[in-house]
Amino acid sequence: MNLKFFIILIVFFSAFLNAKAQYKEQSLKAPAKKSFQLNASQSETHFKPSNIGIIGMKYLHQKGSMSTVIEVYPNTPAAQAGVQVGDRLIEIDGTNIMPFNSDQVFAMIAGLPGSPIHLKFMRCNIQGSGCYSFENDLIRMDMNQLHSDRVFKIYKYGS
Repeated sequence: MNLKFFIILIVFFSAFLNAKAQYKEQSLKAPAKKSFQLNASQSETHFKPSNIGIIGMKYLHQKGSMSTVIEVYPNTPAAQAGVQVGDRLIEIDGTNIMPFNSDQVFAMIAGLPGSPIHLKFMRCNIQGSGCYSFENDLIRMDMNQLHSDRVFKIYKYGS
């Protein structure tokens, strides 16, 4: 019985070493990638398109209220348009967002990459004594262009 166990152990160990060698050989090879280049004049970065268009800001929304921007992600349409933390979103494509819940507002903001969106914001000074509204036309970018796992998870999983 000890001989059987010893033979089984040798066979198992040799199979393990063989599998480990194959894995190491495969991991040394660069994986074949299918890539999509956005536009050589805009970026040398290759990415796989997600077909999820984003504008690059995190906000809080409650039905009956304006949305409050709590984070603006760098190198996104919102950042390029000058959106700031604390800005209040009033309208999306000319529609007042106050009667909608947060899922409905998200659906209004979401779209295909490359599609336009018109946003109207309100910004107040630090003391709150003076407020003004401003509008921006943004073009949604592909979510996979973010190059940030943290931001990607926020968009994909909402946290």
